[in-house]
Amino acid sequence: MPVMLLRVLVFFVLLILLTVGDFARRTQSTFDALTPPVPGVVFTGQFSRVHVGLDLLEHGRVRPLLISGANGGAGIPIAGFAKQFQLSPALQAALSDGQLVLASGADTTFQNAYEARQWLATLPQGKPVVLITSRFHMPRASVALELAVENRRVLRYVVAEEAPVTRNDIAREWAKFVWTAWQCSVALVSEKAIRLLLPGPAPTSYRSQGE
Repeated sequence: MPVMLLRVLVFFVLLILLTVGDFARRTQSTFDALTPPVPGVVFTGQFSRVHVGLDLLEHGRVRPLLISGANGGAGIPIAGFAKQFQLSPALQAALSDGQLVLASGADTTFQNAYEARQWLATLPQGKPVVLITSRFHMPRASVALELAVENRRVLRYVVAEEAPVTRNDIAREWAKFVWTAWQCSVALVSEKAIRLLLPGPAPTSYRSQGE
């Protein structure tokens, strides 16, 4: 085997090992019981993610909380949100006073990250943000959010998958993670690329009273 071809093969093997390791690392939570209350963001896609986010808000673990992608495409229309998720009086109060915020414009993970970026820009700087999503969505979601909010540390709160996950499912999510990570790496050296990767709605898509 030619030396150059061998080097290329070694490079790709190492690259695969590195991305598999990072993928596995990102499926683990970094938000624990000792973490003080911080802003939280739910990326929709499974109802369980929303339920977990609401529970964290109600127990004072996160505050405020953004539900990104609360729209009919995700099965979470804003108009019926309070009824659909059977909000307690405390959570209804949070919805009214802006501590629970619904954003309806995102249909993709990058758009979720854009909504989070716009919302976090309205909050005091300094605190980290906790991302709440399912285990095997977390790797690419956390990469996208880290790109979007460069000035904040992104903590992870992993939610169990709603349905059994097969090896093929994990392989597909790993491939999506690699593609997302590559896109983000390119965007880091180009502000124009960031704008192309993070298209999304204006902040006016936010709702704090569930109308």
